[in-house]
Amino acid sequence: MALEEPQLNGRIASVIRPMTKGLNWTVREELWYALRGPKHKPDILITREGAPPLILENEYLPANTLVADCTRVMGRELDPEVAGSTGIVGTVIAVRSSDDLNNCADGDQAQALLERGATLEYAVYQGNMLNRF
Repeated sequence: MALEEPQLNGRIASVIRPMTKGLNWTVREELWYALRGPKHKPDILITREGAPPLILENEYLPANTLVADCTRVMGRELDPEVAGSTGIVGTVIAVRSSDDLNNCADGDQAQALLERGATLEYAVYQGNMLNRF
């Protein structure tokens, strides 16, 4: 049985969190209504005081909707009541997760692969795209 994407997102966030220790970053996954406007749940939201938020959008290969997911959140504003922070999304990292991660039996196995350097393809989208609501 394939590992569901939200569970992998939680494990990716778990690997990122220790890397941000002492930097005052907050790393959260699957946070509904973190963005104002149309309903969207960023896969992973990283916030830090005084800096714009960063979003990671993750999909398993072939990741057919990944670019659309990324461009949909560019320029969106955080809802401070939900996200606990303010800011406009100016950077989104598109992550394509391999079949090795998709085929994990559970989240622990996926996290072990991530910690050992599982292959992740990525692209960074930056800018100030205006949303067309």
